[in-house]
Amino acid sequence: MNTSTQTAPATTVVSTYAKLHRASQVFGLVHSADGEVTVFRDHLARHLSNAVNITGKALGGDNPLRVTVHQQDGAMDAITLLKALSDCEQLVRYKDLGFVSAVEYLVHNPQYEDVVAIGNFWSSDPYGETARLNKLLADLHHGGLRQHVTTQSVGWQKQSDARWASIQSSIEGVFAANDTIFACKADLLHQDYVPKNKVQVMTRYDQLTQGQTFTHADVGQVQSWQRAFHTALSESITCQQKLLAWVYVTSYSRITGPYTTAVLLFDGAGVAPDEVHDVLQTSWNTATDGQGYCFHWSSSKCLWAGSIEPCDDIKRHGLLHGLECVALAEMYVRPHCLKNLSTFVVGNIFSELHKESEHGHP
Repeated sequence: MNTSTQTAPATTVVSTYAKLHRASQVFGLVHSADGEVTVFRDHLARHLSNAVNITGKALGGDNPLRVTVHQQDGAMDAITLLKALSDCEQLVRYKDLGFVSAVEYLVHNPQYEDVVAIGNFWSSDPYGETARLNKLLADLHHGGLRQHVTTQSVGWQKQSDARWASIQSSIEGVFAANDTIFACKADLLHQDYVPKNKVQVMTRYDQLTQGQTFTHADVGQVQSWQRAFHTALSESITCQQKLLAWVYVTSYSRITGPYTTAVLLFDGAGVAPDEVHDVLQTSWNTATDGQGYCFHWSSSKCLWAGSIEPCDDIKRHGLLHGLECVALAEMYVRPHCLKNLSTFVVGNIFSELHKESEHGHP
């Protein structure tokens, strides 16, 4: 046990763009059965971070946002706003993703069509079109649904903050109570939804960009496999492979659909990495009746994977930062299939021992 007195690291302040950038990487990640991982990158993070920024200014505050013809005294000018609103418009292409209510209200508002007309005529009559733009902003601010969507947006934020607080408490509790930790990350998928190779991945990506949809695993089934995996894992690990903490994330790929990402922390004393990986593979096959695909993230692809010593702040912070980004991104964007579901399962050995004591077990 780590008995040295250490100052707890300050909570990292993660920017909106960082959260969305990490989330967009997950949405664009595709596994293939040949062991390859492909990540398709797009401009979702930029489009959505601009939308969040503009929405906050347009709907927040006691008074409507007003723009000027030319930039002056720190005020936003009309051209800057029009460019940002054009970015927002790109979000309608992501039909499988749902955005925070305030952003949806802005992007899908019937008056949004006026933005295009204002942009087209602005150069010929900048003062007149700026006045039209300010009228539109005032209408959005005073709209009857504004308070409703703002309240819903705050609700998403509170949910995400609570999830992150639970994850942070569980992980940091284990780090504080133990010396060496063996950390691993695994993506758990069903073979039926995994492309065979890179060629199939590229074909599906081309189809996605053309608007085609794919058959995905039912998210309820994915979470059922997740629970079965944890049960099998708990029954299979040895005393030497003591599982200290776990975070199961119901992840989403825009091509292969929902799947489970497992972040598992073991007691690092005497643990054999190959044996742990074998146990994970076996447990996932048990959960899926032999139809599972288990991808272990190596330390070359996941920099915090492997042994984490008490003094290794870089790995520890890397692990927490990645989970923080994914958890907090949910305050802005959620796949439609996961929109009303709990996507994180968090636990550690201390909470399990507490449950056992409550039920009268030794």
